[in-house]
Amino acid sequence: MKIKQNKTTKPGRSIAIFFALLFVLSGFSGRLMAQTTSSLSGTVQDGTGAIIPGARVVLTNTATNEIRRLETNSSGYFNFAGIVPGSYTVAITAEGFRGYQQQNVVLNPGDTRSLPNRVLSPGAATETVT
Repeated sequence: MKIKQNKTTKPGRSIAIFFALLFVLSGFSGRLMAQTTSSLSGTVQDGTGAIIPGARVVLTNTATNEIRRLETNSSGYFNFAGIVPGSYTVAITAEGFRGYQQQNVVLNPGDTRSLPNRVLSPGAATETVT
C-alpha cells in the first residue's frame, strides 16, 4: 500500500523567506563596510573663536604617504570620510595665520573622530605650530 503525500508549497512563504534573507544580508554587508574605514572632522578658528572658512587641511597617511586635501566650509568645518585606518598627520594652513600640525592621529576601523577645535594664531603662513 502506497501512501500519497500532498506536497503543497505556499508561494507567499518562499517570497517572504527570500526578502527576509536579502534584508539580513544587505544589512550585514553594510555594517562590515562601515567598519573598514574611518572619518575625521573638526572646526578651525582663530584665537577669538571666530571661524576660519577656506583653511586648507591636509591629511597624510604616515605609512603610505597618501595625501588627502580639502578646505574648511563657510562654518570652518572639515570632514574626511572613507579614510583607511592608520596613523596620520593633520596639517592646517590659512592666509594670515601660522600653520598647525598634529602628528600621530591614529584612526581605527569604524572610528568617527572629531578633533577638538583647532585654533590658528595670527602670523606668517610659513610658520608652523606643532
